[in-house]
Amino acid sequence: MAYDLRRSAGETPTGLVAGAARLQEFAGHLYQQSITPLGPFSFYATSNNNNTLMTAAALGRAAVVLNEATSADATQQPATWAGTGLYHIDNVLGRDAQRRSDSNWMAGYSEGPYYLKYALLNCRPLFRAVGNFLPDGRLRYTFGAVTRSIRNPYFDPKYGRLYEWLTVIRMPDGRFPALEDSYVDMGMPELALTGQARYVQPMCFSKLTGTGLA
Repeated sequence: MAYDLRRSAGETPTGLVAGAARLQEFAGHLYQQSITPLGPFSFYATSNNNNTLMTAAALGRAAVVLNEATSADATQQPATWAGTGLYHIDNVLGRDAQRRSDSNWMAGYSEGPYYLKYALLNCRPLFRAVGNFLPDGRLRYTFGAVTRSIRNPYFDPKYGRLYEWLTVIRMPDGRFPALEDSYVDMGMPELALTGQARYVQPMCFSKLTGTGLA
């Protein structure tokens, strides 16, 4: 985010070279660590939840910001990060046998609203970035030996059903209910990043008391 802000503020290309190289290296390490098994365990096979969504979204955001980066090493290539990121977000929120949501029906998220919000704090900026970077439509993204046709998530209505779910289950005081593995937490004003007014709901701070929200 800091690199992207500097670039949009008019920083000279020369002044961004070192930062871009470090960010490319970091994203490559994140990708490599996420696919490297730990004994019999594989991150994406074992952690089919908000942790996967956050990691995948971080890789996707790096792919958008550094879309012009090149490397002979596949782990350092934006196309690799984009494929991994969008594939696994699509997987967790709609396609995997152990998926946390089902885009074919009324959406929900099986870890509960708190952890969906937690994951969306990474996913929403990615979706907004992809919406700015690419037009609506489907592109092919590859992870491992699997290639999928995935719609631009900024325009995909299946994510709108998740935002609708987060909006309608709020309690009268504006908080999320303690469904599944969730705190009784404030709502999600960050849904303003959708650009759609119906997901922007008032926060009832006067009804939130005490030192914590849980």
